[in-house]
Amino acid sequence: MWPAPLSIPKALFFLVRYYLPVNTVLSVLDSFPTDYTSAQCHRTFEWSSTSSAAVVIGAEAILFYRVYAFSGRSRVMLLYLGFQFVAIHATLLTFLFRYYNSLEFTRWQGQVCTPIRANHNLIGGVYIALLCSLTIVMIIMIFLALRKHRGLDSKLLQIFYRDGIFYFISLSGLTSVNIFMSFAAPEGFQFMFSQFGIVVHSILSTCMLLHLRAADSSRLAEMDPLATYASREYDVGVMSMIRFNNSQQETGDIECTVVPP
Repeated sequence: MWPAPLSIPKALFFLVRYYLPVNTVLSVLDSFPTDYTSAQCHRTFEWSSTSSAAVVIGAEAILFYRVYAFSGRSRVMLLYLGFQFVAIHATLLTFLFRYYNSLEFTRWQGQVCTPIRANHNLIGGVYIALLCSLTIVMIIMIFLALRKHRGLDSKLLQIFYRDGIFYFISLSGLTSVNIFMSFAAPEGFQFMFSQFGIVVHSILSTCMLLHLRAADSSRLAEMDPLATYASREYDVGVMSMIRFNNSQQETGDIECTVVPP
């Protein structure tokens, strides 16, 4: 990924992949003894939680961008995905910020920041919004498979749908667990799996891009009906983003070129 020219997928890849360790450090700071006041505990929690939300939103952006690319760069699909992305994540952030306002902290044994009061239903709303987003994107992928790519023998498509299905099953399962924990877990256990879910979200989203790039590098997509290589302009080793040109000819073939991430 490093030699490739800067683009939206590449920027998202590096932001999500390499900001994740920073976010993990921020998320564990609350567990250590400090001399923070209750207000400082609250502020630290807000910073770490907003950081985690940023990682998830970046990972979701990668997913949305892949779906847009495999739709044939449809302008209608771009408008819809843009609307869904903004609507879902605006709802998610609204629940999250309202949750901040419901929080009250104390210092357990005088050292560790500990929440003593919060409306955990709002965190449940955050995970429900995320699950809705994952489900709708999966439905769109199924629609594209049935209406646009049916019968097309393509290694790139196989990778796209294989990763997409695994992504959906893994994250919808983790998100469902977090929904249950938000509503039913005893006080203090609501976030038991939240950071694990964020890490998995980040890893899977970036791996999906790496798998597409690996398909290009190993020439699995050579002679692929979905990819023609612009070898005179680009090194195949750094190609990973697929640009579709829906030139509806008499054959109905999809003409596309692979361009740098």
